[in-house]
Amino acid sequence: MPACDAAKISMITDGLVTDGSSLFCSRRSLVQDGAPLTYFFADGKHPTTLGHLIFRPR
Repeated sequence: MPACDAAKISMITDGLVTDGSSLFCSRRSLVQDGAPLTYFFADGKHPTTLGHLIFRPR
């Protein structure tokens, strides 16, 4: 499950974006508070903050 809610993004963009693209993900469109630190993906392809922290080079 992605951190960005596709239905909220669609509503915010007046239906212009319906795929839940992370480009339009914001605090207003998260599935819950703190989602970027508890979910691995923002949308179907792009990692959240947590995803980047797990895969960062050491």
